[in-house]
Amino acid sequence: MIIKNSFKKWITENGGYINDSLTVDYYEPGGRRIIANKKIYEGELLIKIPDKILINESKFNSIPNINLWIEYEKSSFLDNNVNKIMILLIYFKSLSRNSFFYPYISSLPLLKDIKHLPLFKSTTENLQLWQKLSDNFYTLVKHQIDFVNNFYDKLLELNNMFPIININPQSYSAHITSHDILFSLSQWAYVIYNTRFFGSGLKGSGLIPFLDVFQHNYQSNILLTSSENTVQIINKYDISSNEEIHLNYGIYDTATILANYGILPTNDVMYMNITINTDIRNKFIEKELKLFKNTKFYLTNLYPEVKLFYYLRIVSLNDYEIKNNITDNFYYKSRISLENELKTLRLILKLINKLKIEHCFNNDKKQLCLDLKSSSHDPITIALTDIVILNHNIIQGCMYWVHNEWFKALDSPFLINDKLMINDNKLQLYNDIERQ
Repeated sequence: MIIKNSFKKWITENGGYINDSLTVDYYEPGGRRIIANKKIYEGELLIKIPDKILINESKFNSIPNINLWIEYEKSSFLDNNVNKIMILLIYFKSLSRNSFFYPYISSLPLLKDIKHLPLFKSTTENLQLWQKLSDNFYTLVKHQIDFVNNFYDKLLELNNMFPIININPQSYSAHITSHDILFSLSQWAYVIYNTRFFGSGLKGSGLIPFLDVFQHNYQSNILLTSSENTVQIINKYDISSNEEIHLNYGIYDTATILANYGILPTNDVMYMNITINTDIRNKFIEKELKLFKNTKFYLTNLYPEVKLFYYLRIVSLNDYEIKNNITDNFYYKSRISLENELKTLRLILKLINKLKIEHCFNNDKKQLCLDLKSSSHDPITIALTDIVILNHNIIQGCMYWVHNEWFKALDSPFLINDKLMINDNKLQLYNDIERQ
């Protein structure tokens, strides 16, 4: 979608700010990004978006007569913030030019622009094939399908009982019913939320106008800050003229990126989600692990993510180490003891082996991937075969890395403060990850 001057004007007229050094650049097919049209200096304010023009759950009660839905609906449907924001999107879109948010809504992709996503390619045949390739990817897409269907069913019930969202079929193609339109809008609203919502649970969270124009990169050159009243983007360091400006959307494994955005990421660092289930009975360890509450852990194509190592070092503590080796707040960032290090590596290897069994990249799956890459015409399926092969390589590479660290630990048993041998030049983003 083209970013119109009227959209920028709407932002500034409502208390926002867009630095005139920013230019929206368009590329095929249908892509857009932010380029610096002149040098931008460190610490310079790039964008300020006031809460007034954010779409978040705080705007929900402003919908006329929404209290009728709230009083009628006895389940938790309207307590869910995702549902609230999807309803807001559909309501504002149904108002068209009569909506205060029309300049922003009209800048968002249309339904036809997102038809390439797995949600819209999920035929019975494709779902069966995706499940054979990756149960994780299949589960992600199936969750999206079920969520949209359940949302639509409840939305239709509420709107039939108390019409708030006005759907006029005459504004759409012939032979289409208002029910069809409402379902399509439900799909559209889900995708917009899923790909454009920033800062879940934080101040200033929501759908933030203009932010989705920035393309993603883990090594972002800008800093997003928020308060109760505004969201701001500040330049982290000097940016040259004609340099693209990136925003870090967050860390996701490759299967999630394909499910949500319909693309195969091309970053230097690729992620694979790994699940940890630990039975902790030591009160000190249980307290320390609260540092990692709601943290997702990953393997990468370089080595296991460093936060996974930190977490398992804490899990591996024994009573003697708790009493004698805890000397500062970040003790887990260095080797605690040889016994702790070997136990940590053993736990990581156990997790990787479990993941290897779950993914089961046997000869049959390998042949299926090769056959599909040469015969399939579905880009999602082809990308998924690449991810299956990539994940196999991530597992193998991390196993080799753990074995190498094991022998290094045995070769230097007395180096208590030895740091993890992680190449910071290859993975500078770890520092950013720790701050998230």
